[in-house]
Amino acid sequence: MAQLNWKGIYPAMLTSFDENGHLDLAMFSKNIEAQLAAGVHGLIIAGNLRGSECIDQ
Repeated sequence: MAQLNWKGIYPAMLTSFDENGHLDLAMFSKNIEAQLAAGVHGLIIAGNLRGSECIDQ
């Protein structure tokens, strides 16, 4: 099994929602672009920042 080399900065990305509770893909994309422009080494997508407790559906 290959070993992972987790060196650098890998932020866990927040899932953005709009005022109607739908995924805000435009804001999510903007956040990704900002992180990449800041020089991160990778992104953690669909991780867990304990936000699932805010979703009721």
